[in-house]
Amino acid sequence: MDHVQRGKPTCHYVARLLALVMLVLASEGESEHAELPLYPLYRIPVRVHVGTSSLALDAVLTYLREVNLIWGHQAAICFEFEVVRHNRTEDDGFDIFFKPELEVLPGYKVISGLHQGDHDIQVRDVPDLYNVPPAIVTKGARTTAHELGHALGLQHDERSNAFLMRSGHQGIQLQSHEIRIARGRAALKTLPVTNRLTCRPPRFNPQNVMSTAVSASQR
Repeated sequence: MDHVQRGKPTCHYVARLLALVMLVLASEGESEHAELPLYPLYRIPVRVHVGTSSLALDAVLTYLREVNLIWGHQAAICFEFEVVRHNRTEDDGFDIFFKPELEVLPGYKVISGLHQGDHDIQVRDVPDLYNVPPAIVTKGARTTAHELGHALGLQHDERSNAFLMRSGHQGIQLQSHEIRIARGRAALKTLPVTNRLTCRPPRFNPQNVMSTAVSASQR
């Protein structure tokens, strides 16, 4: 649980984000030294439900691209996201629901993300996180990546604001033992192993997300 750009990505945007991610990962700080990415690349299907979300499609796609940067470069795990409007879940992978607000739990003022099972992961459209510089990715991407960490078997680690599993903050670092745990869980959820070294970009079903005429312009 995590509490308390528009348009298609350009090469410049991706290069800048990658440089920032690598800069953060190169600084060990209070983290144990993270291992280099392992192989094979695990690709996990994830349905992203936006039927009640207030987010624009381009904002959702930005979140999802950044999630794959966080997990792909550190743990060789990526998510093959499909954005849908319906609430139907499937047996494979994970299901994430973006919502304008999440139900507040006892003892918390605001809930930004909630993992209640593989097919009930909830993320607030605009998470309420502490502004701890530097903010490497969008708050929505960070919270989504954090909740997927729970889905991959990780627990909170409050020792450093730089950690992905620190609740309510903006860190993105994974630790060596977290990578081992997450990859063990990912191996059980992955799509059939292939020679692919990259993950399919986030996609959407035009009939489920928006009109065909509008969505065609986004391809």
